[in-house]
Amino acid sequence: MSSVNALRRAMTMQRSVLQDKLSLLNSVNNFQYTSLSSTINATIGQHIRHSLHHTTIAFSLLSSPRHVNSHHTARSAGNYDDRPRADKIETDIDEAKELINEFIERTEFVEDLRGDDPCTITFSTSPEECTDFSSTLAREIQFAGHHSTHHLAMIKLALQEFNIKVNDDLGRANSTKANDQLSKPHFKYHSAWFCPFAHRATLALEHHSDSLSYDWVESLGWEQRENSDEQTETGKEWWYHYKNPDLIRVNSAGMVPTLVEMLPDGSESRVVTESLVVTDFIDNIVKNNSSGGAPSRFLLPHDDPYEMSRCRIWSDKVAKELCSPYYTLLVKQDHEERLEAFSNIKTGIGKFGVELEKTSGELFLSDNQVSVVDFALFPWAWRYYVFKYYRGSEFEISREALPSKEYKPFFDWLDHMSDLEAVKRTLPEKERYLEHIGKYADGSARSKVAEAVRRGVAAHEYDDEIDKH
Repeated sequence: MSSVNALRRAMTMQRSVLQDKLSLLNSVNNFQYTSLSSTINATIGQHIRHSLHHTTIAFSLLSSPRHVNSHHTARSAGNYDDRPRADKIETDIDEAKELINEFIERTEFVEDLRGDDPCTITFSTSPEECTDFSSTLAREIQFAGHHSTHHLAMIKLALQEFNIKVNDDLGRANSTKANDQLSKPHFKYHSAWFCPFAHRATLALEHHSDSLSYDWVESLGWEQRENSDEQTETGKEWWYHYKNPDLIRVNSAGMVPTLVEMLPDGSESRVVTESLVVTDFIDNIVKNNSSGGAPSRFLLPHDDPYEMSRCRIWSDKVAKELCSPYYTLLVKQDHEERLEAFSNIKTGIGKFGVELEKTSGELFLSDNQVSVVDFALFPWAWRYYVFKYYRGSEFEISREALPSKEYKPFFDWLDHMSDLEAVKRTLPEKERYLEHIGKYADGSARSKVAEAVRRGVAAHEYDDEIDKH
């Protein structure tokens, strides 16, 4: 690795740690910042001051002049152990934030510097004596960041006294994270970009992406087969699902999502199918492999049997009342049947809104904890925009089209969900999805779900044998 790259990587690590500090300070007030923690026998401010002093010394090397030292020219820094105590950085949280922001800006400028530039730093090697040590620029920048990480670990303990939740990775060394990465559950994920059933599992995987890993395998597509006029009125060829042979091998039904456990040696192990089951499984596997963390990171309220029961009931309820009618409205060619499906969706939205208002926040569980219920419904709720495009404005689902207050909780919920970063990463491109779902709207799609609706049952009641395609 070149010396410039070494310095750049050290700066990247340093910037990450500084941003962690800033995020931490934004979660506490000055009273908490200066209060003595009984757990660590120090204040948060003392740990911030101490670690920022090391950063100050390291960063001073960036602009220090070179001096002749023995037989070489080196930059020199101050004494790491000659540091101030009880200064403003320790007692004023705003002063600390200002300094951190200054350092973050300085991490951007390394182009004219070499990481292997020699430097001299000083430590107190005894109460009476100081000693100079030879080092390099990149090494000292990296050391300051590494040193700060250990102080963040101590600060995280102090935050527990204030019941302040922080990122689980705060204060964890990169080597620890790397080791955890090796022990993370890993899956092969058979999916399809357009499928809302698979979208449920994708949401859960992305929500827990820091605790597991997966390889996406696009396993459904479309292929045209010859059409006959006596069986369809569209005048178009039928579109059938192409199914990846690898999917059929592990799941004979050929349905997504299908999750395959991957062992460390690269071999396949157990298989999990069915979207609601897969979503629950992902949350449970993360919990079983977790060393702790805030309960709010889980999709199921594992410590509350009553709320767990409510989640089970409503996951099934929204699947039947708000997801299945989506296909009825699109696949059915009779206008009255479409109107009935639309009415059922509106009724379901109102009932879901009543349930949402039983807890604080916009989501199903209290305090905006994302849950399996939210993920059970969202893929279809987000796709409701297709109704207006294919069935006209009388079937529109939006705040403007449904202004009644009974629908407001649903739209507040939808807005909140749509704004979550993990959710944004999963959304298909709207125009591309419109083209895909047009096959259902014009009657040319031949899939298990479409066939089930045509024969008069709900989408969730499809039969693997009767509706085989």
